[in-house]
Amino acid sequence: MLIACNLSFAGHPETLRVCYRVGREGLLLSTPETPPTIYRVSGSNFSLRIIAAAIILLFFYYAAGVIITLLLSILLAYFLDPAVEFLERLHMPRTLGSLVMVLLLITVIFSVGYGLWTRTTDFAADWPKYRGILQQATGTVQGKLRGI
Repeated sequence: MLIACNLSFAGHPETLRVCYRVGREGLLLSTPETPPTIYRVSGSNFSLRIIAAAIILLFFYYAAGVIITLLLSILLAYFLDPAVEFLERLHMPRTLGSLVMVLLLITVIFSVGYGLWTRTTDFAADWPKYRGILQQATGTVQGKLRGI
């Protein structure tokens, strides 16, 4: 049995492929094969950019916790690296230098927080005294404004 296919006008999508079978019964013509249908989605460049921006924003919205943590850790490593390299030049292992710098940073943050807390509580305790002074000052200013 011999099978031959005729591909006339190759390269044109509207051309049909016709195959012939030659066997004991003689020449048989097979049914033509239709080319696959291609569906194209057309959209403007602007609308595709809007959709891409929306997808990126949704990703950032749902991954905000991870992204913020990652960015803060990168910034922390970037800012502490010169001090760690200085400790490394003093023949301290890098891991130990990193530990020392992170503990030092935590101590500084805790100290600043404690200082702010004590000043805030002192201000809150003295608020009635400040309130009277502020009321007297605003009354004086209002009196001068009424005189204008």
